[in-house]
Amino acid sequence: MLLGSFGVLWSALQYVHHFGTERDVLKGARNLRTWKWLDALWLNHNWHRNHHARPTVPWVHLPEIGDRHDGERGRLLAAYLRMWRGPRHTDERVENHHAGKIIR
Repeated sequence: MLLGSFGVLWSALQYVHHFGTERDVLKGARNLRTWKWLDALWLNHNWHRNHHARPTVPWVHLPEIGDRHDGERGRLLAAYLRMWRGPRHTDERVENHHAGKIIR
């Protein structure tokens, strides 16, 4: 039961940075605001859009590349609660650039 609960919580916390964003590798994440001590504990995971924009930047430097990639940072708790409202319909379609290709 404990492991299952942890799995649900961890999966949700991984997804909260992507929920409601564009379907795009670089723009499909958001930075979320929380307490500085929690940012440090989670290795700046809440600077997720910065990580998507520049994945080779070490985690300790993610806050330094700051607002250039995301503008305002939403609040983690608000985004987490909004995510649990469930899926939303979209007419957006994303082209699969790898359709018909063998990826090795």
